[in-house]
Amino acid sequence: MTPFSRRPLAAALLLFLIVFAAVSWLLLRTTQDQLVYALDDAYIHMAMAHTLAEHGVWGINATGFASASSSPLWTASLALVYRVVGTRDAVPLVLNLVAVPLSLAVVTAILQERQVPPARASAVACATVLCTPMAPLVWIGMEHSLNNLFVLLTLWGTVRLTAADAQRTLVWFFASVLLACATRFEGVFVAGGCVCALLLSRRYRAALVGACAAAAPVVGFGVWNLLHGWFFLPASIMMKQTVLPSVHESWTHAVIQGVIHLSAPPAFVALVLFAILLLVLISRAGGRLCEQPGLVVFLFAATLHLLLARFGYLYRYESYLMLLGVVGVGAALNDMPSGWTVVQRKGQVLGAAALAAVVTLLVGRVLESHTAVVTTAGHVFRQQRQIARFVGEHYEGERIAMNDIGAVSYYTQAEVLDLAGLASLPVARARRQDTFDASFINGWLDDADVRIAIVYDAWFRGRQRFVRSWIPVATWVTDEGGAEESTVNFYARDEEDARSLLARLEAFRRDMPPSIVMVLAGHADARR
Repeated sequence: MTPFSRRPLAAALLLFLIVFAAVSWLLLRTTQDQLVYALDDAYIHMAMAHTLAEHGVWGINATGFASASSSPLWTASLALVYRVVGTRDAVPLVLNLVAVPLSLAVVTAILQERQVPPARASAVACATVLCTPMAPLVWIGMEHSLNNLFVLLTLWGTVRLTAADAQRTLVWFFASVLLACATRFEGVFVAGGCVCALLLSRRYRAALVGACAAAAPVVGFGVWNLLHGWFFLPASIMMKQTVLPSVHESWTHAVIQGVIHLSAPPAFVALVLFAILLLVLISRAGGRLCEQPGLVVFLFAATLHLLLARFGYLYRYESYLMLLGVVGVGAALNDMPSGWTVVQRKGQVLGAAALAAVVTLLVGRVLESHTAVVTTAGHVFRQQRQIARFVGEHYEGERIAMNDIGAVSYYTQAEVLDLAGLASLPVARARRQDTFDASFINGWLDDADVRIAIVYDAWFRGRQRFVRSWIPVATWVTDEGGAEESTVNFYARDEEDARSLLARLEAFRRDMPPSIVMVLAGHADARR
């Protein structure tokens, strides 16, 4: 990288450090200076990595295999580090922090490859820091930062291959595609966009290499899952964030319903529409589609995500798309000056208005994403971390039914039975087959001799309300606002278990953060 090109990288790194320091300060104040990740899902990966490192078992419990992760490379990477340095909470944070400057270096390299001037490249690189958003992703504690690095490397390889079919580039392009898909299965969407861009540029060999690299980790991991009696795809994909159909509907119907009920973030939709507008304007100015690999990859991946996946809390599911979109649009804008003379004033006005709208929406996304991660980390600290402390002190080594399994699985030796189905195959199958009701749940828990359940009542309504036959003991109110996850409920199987659970909750009450309110149930034997 030439000295001239270091200016965008330096600007983006400085911005990231400032934003990360501010977010970290606010987050640590919320969690009483404890290192807490903003999602319980992060602890699922950490629990699986610990189990793999210590027992050689892929699952949250050492008792058996569980395909609870759709990020096999991330989980394996954590396990490898745990094996070397021990199981430490800071490992995901450190790995994410390492991935960020490498990602920004690749962003600036792509912009340099596209001959974007330093001032504009600095603006684009800084936009990736804020719009991805990089600082919150670090504190989520999951694989997204690492996956974004591999996605960028894949895009960079595509940009270089569309310009010149170099053998050396082809090798690391294969590696980056494989790593992107092994880190998150949505990497297949990016690989599809890269294959499309390469085909448009008539780089057929490179397109075939990309397709094979994308298929390898998905097929390999799928076969491994099947050999262990699980679904081909990980349970996390089968249970949530996809439009996979149940046994009672077709795939087409599931896709149509998914599009109808689409909840894509406005900033993402605006970026997609603006990218399409840029392609149209560049085309009318005499440019060719194959000359815009960044936009092609972004739009192709975005289309597949809209059809096959979902959007979720903390802006993490679409983070790789926002990264691709900002880089692709930033590079494409560099090709617009010659186009303005062709499309004339109407194109100028339309483009300027669209860009202003996109920037406005992106600013809203930036503000919301950086405040949401602080709020959510506080929630995890007050709820999942305190539940893990309680279980570790009073139910170590016992079986417990739960629906949020991460922190308890990671911090304790309790055997967790997962009512969400991510780590318990019978539940996953029942949910997929629409037989997950109170009768099934209670029969399953009876067979496992589970004595207590810690659940969100709102997650088990109607025919799934298995706790009707259980004894309510207490409720923790951990957050204001009345959201479904703001309260967690403790249930016992019989009177003796209820008395025991109540006594242990009362003993633990003295060590709870004062912000948590414990409300005892109305059952006579659970009353004080």
